[in-house]
Order: sequence, then structure tokens, then C-alpha cells
Amino acid sequence: MTQPHTGDRHAPTFDTDERPDSTPSQTWTRTPARHRALVVTALLIVCAVGMGLAWTLRGPSGELVQSIAPTTAGIWGVDRLAEVLVIVLGLVAVAVGWRALGSGVHRAALAVSAAVGVVAAYAASEGIKAVVAADRVCRDIAAVDCPAPGDWGFPSNHTVVAVAGATAILLLVRSWPPAARWAVVALAVGSGAGRVLQGVHAPHEVVAGAVLGCATVLVVVLLLTPVAERVGLGLSTRRHAR
Repeated sequence: MTQPHTGDRHAPTFDTDERPDSTPSQTWTRTPARHRALVVTALLIVCAVGMGLAWTLRGPSGELVQSIAPTTAGIWGVDRLAEVLVIVLGLVAVAVGWRALGSGVHRAALAVSAAVGVVAAYAASEGIKAVVAADRVCRDIAAVDCPAPGDWGFPSNHTVVAVAGATAILLLVRSWPPAARWAVVALAVGSGAGRVLQGVHAPHEVVAGAVLGCATVLVVVLLLTPVAERVGLGLSTRRHAR
């Protein structure tokens, strides 16, 4: 048993394996608030610039889809490729996140923050779609089963969710071997590529979705993880003090 601090008869005592996860983790989520603010600002700028550059390429990007979609849209399974890969990423994310919830306060806080980041990325994508109101490039491609009018194309929601989920996973599995981490990246890339091959999105919409998904998760993790960790440490300390 760990002895309480001299003179503090009410200090809680813990067995070695029951001690709350109160040791500051040496990760970038525990950097000073000023540094986090600078990184968040940089990420927001990169996101805005990246999406802006993608938007400027909408002309040649749309022409590319119109030239390949009549052929690629008919490939067996391509119409379900993105959905399947997003589901696989979602299952992996849930499994990794669930395990992280029982692996100490810091990892639990990181898992919760990353999950919030994925939801925030999707919400941001929906908001941007409504503001930009860019029609789908597939509207005039007869071979493509194009979504109904009003289902806007910029950015690609499937890609936002896939890349956001992949980013969340990679933040939680830093001990995975490189091959496994690259496999997660490949799933996200495959989801975006599938939407292009299907003809329902152009490359610039997919790139914008990837930038938005990754940046949003990183921003939310940087801002929310320290807060969630402090809450978790407080709850852990109270539980062990009983």
C-alpha cells in the first residue's frame, strides 16, 4: 500500500495496480494551451487552404469524372465499395475505441475526443455542403445512378467520415506495426476512390473531404482531450477515495 502524505490523514491510499491514471502522458495532447492554440490555428488554415485549392480544380476534376465514369461506374461492386470500406473502418474504430476506454484515463479521454471529432467532421461537411450547394458532377452522366437534386457534392461525405475515422484510429493505435496502420490509410483512400469510380464524386470533392475529415478530428482532439482527461482524473480520484 502507498502511504499517504505525512500529516494528511484523509489522503487516499491505493494499491499499485489500482492507482488512478494521473501521470501526465508525454504526448502532443498534453502540450501547453498556447502551443495547442497555435497548432489548432495552423490546422484550420491548412484545412481552409486545402479545401479552397480543391475547389479551384473543380473544372478539370469534373471533366475527369465525366470521361471515366461511363466505364468505371459499371464495374461490379464499385457502387458499394465506399459503403463497405466505411463500415469496416467504423467497426475497427469502435473496437479500438472500446479497448481504449479501459486502458487508462488519458487513452479513454483521447478515444472520446476522437469520436466527437468524427461526429464534428460529419456535421461540418453537411454544413459546408449546404452553404456551397455544388451540384453533383454525375448529373449529366447517364451511366451513373446520380443522387437526387439537392444532395450536394462538395465535399464528399463518405470521404469525410472515412478519413475522420481513420485519423481517430491512428491516434489510438500508435503501437500497431506500420503495415496495419497503412492498411487503415488504404481503407480510407479506397473509400474516396470508390466514390470517384462510381461517378458520384469528383476528385476535388474527395480531396476536400479528406482534408476536412483529418483536420477536424485533430482540432477536436487537441481542444477536447485535456478537458476530458481532467474530468476523468477527477472522477477516478473520487472513486478511489471512497
